[in-house]
Amino acid sequence: SSGINAEWPLRPGDTLRLFARVIPEYCRNIDEKEVSENVFQLIFAFDEIVALGYRENVNLAQIKTFTEMDSHDEKVYQAVRQTQEREAKEEKRKKSDCDSALIPLL
Repeated sequence: SSGINAEWPLRPGDTLRLFARVIPEYCRNIDEKEVSENVFQLIFAFDEIVALGYRENVNLAQIKTFTEMDSHDEKVYQAVRQTQEREAKEEKRKKSDCDSALIPLL
């Protein structure tokens, strides 16, 4: 969570209203399928609202910004990982080609 000025006590009404405003930001239809498809984004957004029992002093725009930054970081990580996997496969293929060229013909 972002750690921006936590408020105590947790005001249930305000907090629940913010939770209710967050859900439609990630789910077009509020049904089980849509929620399941966006569960991690919702959890990340909820984590921005409440941390360790304290309500974070954030608004909807800040929540969107924080979760988009997390999403961008995840995409960058995945791209780097895919590149590394591709390079490792290519290196393995080259090594295999070299090894097969070194096997003497009997």
